[in-house]
Amino acid sequence: MLPKRAHALFLLALALVRSLFMRLVRRRGDGVTLFRRPGRRVVSLTAVNFVNQPPWRGTDLVAVYNDLLVDVWQSGSVNGTLSARAPAAGKLAAVGHRRIIGAGVSPRRLGYRRPVLLADRNGTVSMWETFGTRLSDPLPPDPAHREVTGTAVLPGAGDGITVVTASRADRNLRIWEPQRGSAALLPLSIRPRCLLTAGDALVIGHDDGLLALSLTTSTAESHRHHM
Repeated sequence: MLPKRAHALFLLALALVRSLFMRLVRRRGDGVTLFRRPGRRVVSLTAVNFVNQPPWRGTDLVAVYNDLLVDVWQSGSVNGTLSARAPAAGKLAAVGHRRIIGAGVSPRRLGYRRPVLLADRNGTVSMWETFGTRLSDPLPPDPAHREVTGTAVLPGAGDGITVVTASRADRNLRIWEPQRGSAALLPLSIRPRCLLTAGDALVIGHDDGLLALSLTTSTAESHRHHM
């Protein structure tokens, strides 16, 4: 048994811990506003985590809206900050973007860091550092693969990456390998609606369920054409 004084101090400490916990819960429940864009609608979110990518640290949160606005919120500072160097609307329009529908992060470092891939409804895909520098030539639109609805980024051959898009217009996946400068249409028996990466596998959501697909080098090779 604790002495009365010690027991009283224990109960007081317990009450203080509970009070602090409840305040934290309420704070977490209320959420923290990182930034606001009144009148705009976020259509996609992704994040670049700079673990094992010195000298960078923290996370760059990328928000894409239903036009050509891209915001990058950097957590590297004490309280985080909205970057003034995100890919600019003028630069995005210049490479063919009109209405961005999705964003994904490269699973591998290309150059200094892991870049962000931006996919447009018209089929254009481009690759950027979160500080606004474009990497490689973009993937131009394909008239047979318009109204893009989803995108995913997977490890590719060697040290490269593979970018995949799905569209409302056809039953194909469009496969882009930026390091090779090649693109391909891979026909499917189902109509893909949305895409997700799970390790090295691609998961496809369609009208009747899910399909998991491994995009091997031979699969892409058999359908490849150079841009």
